[in-house]
Amino acid sequence: MKCLSPYGNAIVVYDKERTICDCLRKKNKLDTDLVLTAVKHYMGSPDRDLIKLQKYADLFKMRATVHQYMAVLS
Repeated sequence: MKCLSPYGNAIVVYDKERTICDCLRKKNKLDTDLVLTAVKHYMGSPDRDLIKLQKYADLFKMRATVHQYMAVLS
């Protein structure tokens, strides 16, 4: 999806589930606390969509990683 930045530039934005998958895919390049905080906030969110998260996990072939984090942090 595209949105406008505060300066009027078009930028691409993703939903929470895609962002969580991106964080977990790049967890070795990101700060560990950042990744854990993002997943914890997602799991505590009342509007999280675990089915959509599962679809992204399957798409990016990272089902086991997503399941591992969800099981530990749920």
